[in-house]
Amino acid sequence: EYLFCISDVSGKGISAALIMANLQANLRILAEQKLSLNELVQKLNHNVCNITKGEKYFTFFVGIINTQLRRLTYINAGHTPSLLWNNGKVYHLDKGCTILGMFKKLPSVEVTEIELSEKALILNYTDGLSEASDNAGNLFELERIEHFLQENHNLPVRDFNRQLIQEMENFKKGTEYDDDLSLLTIRIR
Repeated sequence: EYLFCISDVSGKGISAALIMANLQANLRILAEQKLSLNELVQKLNHNVCNITKGEKYFTFFVGIINTQLRRLTYINAGHTPSLLWNNGKVYHLDKGCTILGMFKKLPSVEVTEIELSEKALILNYTDGLSEASDNAGNLFELERIEHFLQENHNLPVRDFNRQLIQEMENFKKGTEYDDDLSLLTIRIR
């Protein structure tokens, strides 16, 4: 089994970086406890909420891939939907709960399980990709990313990421970046 995640903290600068560092440290400790995803997200939320006092929040996507069972189990906590190319279709991985760090106890958490086909591809990204804009203020948007995934899912992961970034750069036509960008792309063999 492999645990993976992607996250984005509200705000910028040193305070956001400190929250992210704390989030990473908490996640490493909780991951070693072999908790269920629901328990992991609840405890992570509680721990970070104690530090931020509800003044900062973060979006968070966490998944576990079981390679023997070919199963993905995930929770999306208000993050841009990760995309899964599986059996010829693109799925939005958007089920889970609200953002983390704002509420001491999460009102509800939905854990989702999906059977994975051979050569399935999971694209995780931050909103710096979907909200990249061109000179006219048009956004790169989810539909464009979904189309790219459908057309390029067979590429090796490194080439997939490079070409996706290049497509976004071509779209932006030299405009400034408004936000940071992170990609985490996973191929299931």
